[in-house]
Amino acid sequence: MTDRNPEPEAVRRMTERPVGTETARAKPGGGRAWIGASLRVVLLAVALPCLSPLSIASAVALPVAASSAPLTAASGDPQIDDRTLDREMASFRAAAISLRQAMTIAQQQHANSKIADISFDGSLDRPAYKVKTLQGDHVLEQSVDAETGAVFGGEIVTPLRELDPDVRANLAALRGAGAQLAEAVIVAERVTAGRAVSGGMTRDAGKLSFAIVVLSPDGLKQVILEPPRRGKR
Repeated sequence: MTDRNPEPEAVRRMTERPVGTETARAKPGGGRAWIGASLRVVLLAVALPCLSPLSIASAVALPVAASSAPLTAASGDPQIDDRTLDREMASFRAAAISLRQAMTIAQQQHANSKIADISFDGSLDRPAYKVKTLQGDHVLEQSVDAETGAVFGGEIVTPLRELDPDVRANLAALRGAGAQLAEAVIVAERVTAGRAVSGGMTRDAGKLSFAIVVLSPDGLKQVILEPPRRGKR
């Protein structure tokens, strides 16, 4: 199935220039099971002539640390073993539906909604993208079949008042952002020449950023993008 999601002209004109490297540690329980115990950070200076919606902070190559924990989107343990990773990667590569297509499918279920988080889960009998969508005062979670694009398994609805304060703050920042997660995925895939595996939000010193994990020709990478506030594009 061909991915027909439109790409902004600014994304098509983007160029990349690496400027340095450093080493960092992954934060346990960060909600990104794709991230191994250690990260090699590659800072990028990217020429974005017209790309005001998003500024690139960094791209992170993710070497995988060996361990016995399963690699699933639901797991909070970032430790994963090589065999589990290989199975997940094989399942992801075989998926007929891309993450961007899954986002479009999920968003079409609910008018005036915003995708807050999405991740591929190949541990299931039916590999799928787990999508969390913000609509009104609720977060809606659904599964999109990675082979057919069908939405299955029902929908989990969580009122915002039941979420942790930090999560509510992230969602409030998402409402006021001048760009959407889908735009961040387009940029991350172009910068890394890869396919997005997951996407979500992170907040540092009150600033919202999108964190996109991509399977690139060089392995797993994470790209962090900071959107402007609405009205400042």
